[in-house]
Amino acid sequence: WPTLASGVGCGGLTVPETLGGLGAGVVDLTIGAEELGRVAAAAPMLGTTLATETLARAECETAATVLEPVVGGQRLAALVVTDDAGAWTPDRPATTARSEGDGWRIDGGARGVLDGAGADDLLVLSTTDEGIALMLVDGAADDPHPPRRMVRDDAVPGPMSPADRRLGLDVDDVLPAAVLPRVGVQNPGGPTRD
Repeated sequence: WPTLASGVGCGGLTVPETLGGLGAGVVDLTIGAEELGRVAAAAPMLGTTLATETLARAECETAATVLEPVVGGQRLAALVVTDDAGAWTPDRPATTARSEGDGWRIDGGARGVLDGAGADDLLVLSTTDEGIALMLVDGAADDPHPPRRMVRDDAVPGPMSPADRRLGLDVDDVLPAAVLPRVGVQNPGGPTRD
């Protein structure tokens, strides 16, 4: 993935050039996904695209700091907008975040997080007392559950997210990135592989 992300530009295909990406559109993203599917590449392109699209929309210093190494392929990020049954619920987050000390405690669950396995950073859409917020969580945090099945309950406290890693993003800013899987861009060339 690092070679595809930095050398070919797959890590920031739809990210604006001013943020280090290629500034391409959905057509180019579909072509790239089709080519990866044609060769059955096990690459985290869709999960990375969802994460980079969301980070690019955040327009804050924290997001920019995380975005650069994700675009360059040095880190992986995953957008967590599924519920504990794996359904896409960006308008009804399955996780809650509450202020605790200098950070935020995240509780709830999510399954089927696209490219969540091995993600360095998790962008977790959570409900807070102030509304819906996007929390940036270390994917390698001490967690008894694997990243792809990020299930938590009240008995298992969620990971701490430092206070400065709460991204001030409105849920409407996340929705455009979260609907990409419904467009069918994940490896559309797979079924037509020779």
